[in-house]
Amino acid sequence: VPLQGMKTSPIDGSSKKLFGKEEADIPLQMALFSSPAPDPRFIERGPMQLKERFPPKCRVVLTKGKYRGCIGTVLGAVDDEKVGVKVQVIPPEPPFGLAIARSVQESYISSIDAAKVLKIDPRIFGKITGSLFFSPGKYDLGLNLKYKDKRCVLGYTRVKPDADKKSKKKMDANAWSAGDTVLIVGSKRMSTTDDTDSDDNPKERVFWEYTPKAVRLVAAYKN
Repeated sequence: VPLQGMKTSPIDGSSKKLFGKEEADIPLQMALFSSPAPDPRFIERGPMQLKERFPPKCRVVLTKGKYRGCIGTVLGAVDDEKVGVKVQVIPPEPPFGLAIARSVQESYISSIDAAKVLKIDPRIFGKITGSLFFSPGKYDLGLNLKYKDKRCVLGYTRVKPDADKKSKKKMDANAWSAGDTVLIVGSKRMSTTDDTDSDDNPKERVFWEYTPKAVRLVAAYKN
């Protein structure tokens, strides 16, 4: 079986050869009973003392403790189980990604306002920014800036919390003081022109907001 490498014990530093599990065919001329120039990297050795494994001034990497991952220099063996190490402490990196994300502030407008800027129907605007399938072939020609499961594209869209839910809870708390609760057909409350999308779940109103980049993208799509 071929030699695959050496395995060193992390406990006592001993090393032994590691062989494969499958036999390999080689030319007879390449087979030797003993190597005339043995490679010191493939010589097995027994357990080593701690001062032999970690001599003074050797460089090590700490794998445990609060300095894990730091590079250190061995000063010497303290006893049979411990060595003294001078650690080069690296200060933690500042969370620059979070700082950048917080510094970037996008301005958002409602879908109705965006539709007014583009002079198109809000429902068409909602279709364009979402999925817009055409047949035959069922090709999706939409921009996919938003999805029905409330996933959005950062820098272009976001979901606005439904303010009607909070106001509805307040009205339900004192229903008799809310005044006339009869909904008149054809009134403003019955209008379907709002910040929601007609293809979303009617039981859960989802309000979408858009950045100027999204509006410019829809304008380019429109042209």
